[in-house]
Amino acid sequence: MPSNPFKRFHDALTFRTKAVLAIIVLLLFIFLTVSIVVLSSNRRDFLHQAKRNSLEMTKSIVDACIEPLIISDLNSLMRIVHSTTRNSNIANIEIYDGSFRVLASSDLSRLGTIDSTLAGAPEIEKLFFTEEDARESTLWLSDWTVLAPLEIDDEILGALRIEFDEQAITHEMNTSLRNVSERLFLLALLVFAIGIVGALVVSYTVTTPIKRLNSNMLTFQKELYRVNENSSDGRRNGGDELKQLEMGFAQMAANLRKYLDELERLNEEKQTMHCMAVIGEMSTKIAHEVRNGLYSIRGAAQYLDKALDNELVHEYTRIIYESVESINKLTNSMLDFARPLKPNLKKCDLRRLIHKSVTLLKSDFEEKRIRLETKLGDSLFVRADENQINQVLMNLLLNAIDAVAEKGHICIQAEKKNGQVEVCIRDDGIGVPAHIQNEIFKPFVTYKSQGTGLGLSTVQKIVQSHRGRVWVKNNSDRGACFVFTLPVYAENEVRV
Repeated sequence: MPSNPFKRFHDALTFRTKAVLAIIVLLLFIFLTVSIVVLSSNRRDFLHQAKRNSLEMTKSIVDACIEPLIISDLNSLMRIVHSTTRNSNIANIEIYDGSFRVLASSDLSRLGTIDSTLAGAPEIEKLFFTEEDARESTLWLSDWTVLAPLEIDDEILGALRIEFDEQAITHEMNTSLRNVSERLFLLALLVFAIGIVGALVVSYTVTTPIKRLNSNMLTFQKELYRVNENSSDGRRNGGDELKQLEMGFAQMAANLRKYLDELERLNEEKQTMHCMAVIGEMSTKIAHEVRNGLYSIRGAAQYLDKALDNELVHEYTRIIYESVESINKLTNSMLDFARPLKPNLKKCDLRRLIHKSVTLLKSDFEEKRIRLETKLGDSLFVRADENQINQVLMNLLLNAIDAVAEKGHICIQAEKKNGQVEVCIRDDGIGVPAHIQNEIFKPFVTYKSQGTGLGLSTVQKIVQSHRGRVWVKNNSDRGACFVFTLPVYAENEVRV
């Protein structure tokens, strides 16, 4: 399943880059939020101030129109209209008498006409024809059109209608907001620059010790676990330093578990070797004493067999010979086991050794009609003692032949793994009981009724002397699998 491209991009970024991007996103969010709030507040304040200015302007025009209206000086009213319309924020202005006849207007075609939209309107009634305490001073006919009464001593003389230029006001407002936006943008650039510099400083302060720790961890792993110099665990190609540290700890934990397992295995092997040495020393002494006794018993039996010509004596002496031979064979095995191994290490073709062992046991395979299968890799050269490894193969193959039933199946598989050649001899017999799998390579431990318990101990001793390992596991279906490893032969290896 393909990985998420965003996750790959995220993991490829360094912590410093992520910190800068996070600061930029945060500052951008703050800038947009503050800009929206500030611009909305400025727009609201501007419109409120524009309304207030419009009302103040209306009041001043009302005050200027009272006296000319009292004396019916229409020329003065027209002059007031013309002087007022010079203001860019006023689009139209009209002055009415009490019956809403136009006395003065910026539109000369409306002079003398009655504004029917105002005469009799309820809003106008409320403005002009209510008691003084309830009367409104101005009336907004639309967003930017205001109607104000012209009165003196509570007597209504007429009205003033001013239509302010909404486009001009909007343009002025937009100009003001644009100026505010430019200031906000300059402030944002300054804050962005300070934020990015701060993020770089903080990220450098944080990542420097992390990088140092990461580098020390990698060096530690190379020295302790002998990591390949050219190997890559994903921490050498850039990316998030924290992610690298996490991967480093995970890798170190995995290597440490492997190291502890290996240490435990080596301790077990050391204890086993010590035990085997003690047993070997005891076996040697016992075997020599037993041999001396056996020679005496066999000599006495030979004398009786020759001295007495009796069928019963001959039968008993034959039993004594067989028993002595069986015990002598056991003592020889004990002496072989106790004898120190000094392998003559040289380049060996393991494929050839396996084929040789199979050839030597061909009659045993044919006797039980066993189906033999071999899966051998190419170039399986090891540094080993041919005779001793042949002994290992013969012991394991004989055990497999004993374990399988007639027409059984045995598979020999060999391949290279991690600088070792791993050989697996698998059978479909009864398998090895789980409770003795960890004890089966100890001396005198066997799961066969007629076994001496020294064959697998000898196998382990030989394999360990070659700096290899041997273990047993049961197959998933049935039968057992004995596995041993040997170091791959290297042309340029240093021989110790």
